[in-house]
Amino acid sequence: MCVKFPGVVPQKRSIPQPGDVYSQFKRTEVATQSPLSLARSQAYVDLQRDSRERILDDRPEPDHGIPPIPLLYSGFGHFLDIMDGHDDVPGLADIQVAKLRMEVDALATEMARFFETKSQRRDKGLEHLKNIFAARWGTQIPQISASVMIGSVVSDGHNIASDGTSSIVVEFKNSPTEISTVPRVQVAGFVAHLNAAAYLQWRVPRLGLTIIGCDITFYAVLVVDHQIRLVSLTPTLSCVQSASDGRDRKSLYLAFAAASVLQAQILEDARKPNETRKLLKDPTAAEIPAGNRRYPAISKLSVSKYATSRALDDYLTFEICGLLDDRVLYKAKRPGADELILIKFSQRYSIDLHHFCAKAGHAPSIFGYERLPGGWFAVAMEYIKPDTSIMESTHRVRWKQELETLMKSFHAENLVHGDLRDENIICRGDSVILVDFDWDGKVGEASYPTSALNPELLDGRKSDGLMITMDDDVRVLKKTLDKM
Repeated sequence: MCVKFPGVVPQKRSIPQPGDVYSQFKRTEVATQSPLSLARSQAYVDLQRDSRERILDDRPEPDHGIPPIPLLYSGFGHFLDIMDGHDDVPGLADIQVAKLRMEVDALATEMARFFETKSQRRDKGLEHLKNIFAARWGTQIPQISASVMIGSVVSDGHNIASDGTSSIVVEFKNSPTEISTVPRVQVAGFVAHLNAAAYLQWRVPRLGLTIIGCDITFYAVLVVDHQIRLVSLTPTLSCVQSASDGRDRKSLYLAFAAASVLQAQILEDARKPNETRKLLKDPTAAEIPAGNRRYPAISKLSVSKYATSRALDDYLTFEICGLLDDRVLYKAKRPGADELILIKFSQRYSIDLHHFCAKAGHAPSIFGYERLPGGWFAVAMEYIKPDTSIMESTHRVRWKQELETLMKSFHAENLVHGDLRDENIICRGDSVILVDFDWDGKVGEASYPTSALNPELLDGRKSDGLMITMDDDVRVLKKTLDKM
């Protein structure tokens, strides 16, 4: 695949060494202020105005250059898969489903009541959370309690395993009308106070949970460089039985099952040696290498049947070494190889069309492909730098014929591309290469993600639907060739 602007996104500051990053983290506002002070509405607004101190929660604008949360820790991807109804998630079979649902019902019944004080709600809530997370086989989750974290900082609820690992932080509020702080920010503050030297070896993922009156929300929390990344894993779910005609209760069943699986994975990963944590790029390293904390925690992919060339191993190993543009597209190095490869992450990807075009010599070679937790796909491919624009090449006449022939050949296989604009057609020597296979696929299945498309894709389009047709390819390619 080619990228028009192949330079690595510039760093706003020099990359510190891992030990320096940890020292810097310990001095941040989120780690030194009390979570209560940090979460006061105006204090939070002020914090978010400082790019070096802010919580990475995409407010007041998106935090660019940060990978999606499932790519930073696979456990969060498994959580989302469970919420999407997947039943093949590792660890899900350890859940005692009937018992967990009974305990979730008990928690929901209690949280739907009115309490005079927050402490009364918290005590009842912690009692039921203990029972919910005990409804499992295999790895046991330490009990959650309201206790001192460090100094005078006391949480509404967190747990600590015998090895010092914590898997969850909980924040309670008695009623949404009685609060002057942002509860999820308090969760981030408590996580910051829990971090220890293990931060040097991984991103210290944790589950965050807020219970505000009868409303429950689940969060992913981890450390990126010296800042906290905070992302909601669920919408706010009501404990009221009739909420969304019972759909909220079903979502709570899934969310608490996912929370149990996630915590077990955090605890298990924390006990594993570094080389199996999947968060270090160098298996022999004692610390995450400088600069890698903002890259996906992915260092191998299945070679699979789609690999263009036959491989000796079942997995392709690599180290991500640079972000291209501000997309989920990275440069990477393979052990013992000098040339760079591309690693692309996408929530939609037509590996069939890419494979078809690569075999014909008109797409980047495929080295690896895999579905990742959380609904993401990863493809490792050849890194092609264009020699010249297709609009300026001396091979234009020949390439017109090759592109038309290529399109007809994949149409004959019932495949469509959907975006045959010139920016997705690049030149390398005397070869023409097709790139960007995010939207395409089989006729009747492939669709555009939105109706708000590039004007070139809409010009002359007769259909109002999102399905990609062969006519779309013919029309767009003709406009591209006419410009040549």
